[in-house]
Amino acid sequence: MGEEVQQIKNDAPVKVDEGPKRFVEKGPHVVLDTKTNVFWLKKDSWQDKGKFFNWHEAIEYSDRKNLRKIGGFDDWRLPLFEEIKTNVENEAREQLKQIEIALKDFSPNPRHNYHTLAKFGLLIDEVNDLVEAENIDVVIMATKGKTNDRKLTFGSNALQILKYIKAPVISIPAGFTYEAPRDILFATDLMLPFKRREIKLLCTLSKSYRGIINLLYLSSTDELSVRQQNNKEFLEDCLENNKLIYHQIDSEDLFKAINDFIAKHEIDLLVMVNSRHSYMESILYNSKIDNIELNIKIPFLVLQNLPR
Repeated sequence: MGEEVQQIKNDAPVKVDEGPKRFVEKGPHVVLDTKTNVFWLKKDSWQDKGKFFNWHEAIEYSDRKNLRKIGGFDDWRLPLFEEIKTNVENEAREQLKQIEIALKDFSPNPRHNYHTLAKFGLLIDEVNDLVEAENIDVVIMATKGKTNDRKLTFGSNALQILKYIKAPVISIPAGFTYEAPRDILFATDLMLPFKRREIKLLCTLSKSYRGIINLLYLSSTDELSVRQQNNKEFLEDCLENNKLIYHQIDSEDLFKAINDFIAKHEIDLLVMVNSRHSYMESILYNSKIDNIELNIKIPFLVLQNLPR
């Protein structure tokens, strides 16, 4: 689904089926895909000519290969959409199978059931369709894409998931070593009403690990508006069985306040709500991906105040 699953466990070996090679060289220019019995050129246009081609240029490129009978063939063509779709889905299924094996080795819990699914489509549409069809409680993902740029907190696909998926999302940073979320930071401006269903997830997580929820609010004044006070009381009511500590910080720099609080209090999990006119909106919608200054190295739970 776009974002690559990162290390499941540091240096954990992943069992790989050592079967026969799938791609076999058939001369200096051609390889055979033994699974689909399709021949491919070893080099694409970029490797061959140092440039990418548009549709018409690609057809001309293949025609020139046919005239020269590269690899002894004169029927080179562009792959059909269904061929691409089938190959991508099959490759994804194989990778998911290996991930499932690694997960079962890492956590052999008989109460855990795994179902793998490969989809060919737009990331957000496919995930939201699955969330709705299966009534998904939470989406868990890695936060780095293939670029794995150390300067970026979120990859582009992860950012889209955090913005638009209509379910709570937990993002796990690359290289993260599991620690029980006993110290939780919940940053909120208390401006919008919370949804009991989403808050219940936070309540369950915290209670399961006997955690502490630190409620962080940035303001230069001690007074809350009527709306904020009502939302605070609702939150306290939902979390009445949890240990809740209220923190108010006089700061206009949201990123610095969160990063400093995480470092000072050794926070295990950051929680925020994605909704209009919230702290989360200022992070996701008003920043370019390479300008996000939320440099967190811990899991990040985003509760969605979006229609489901």
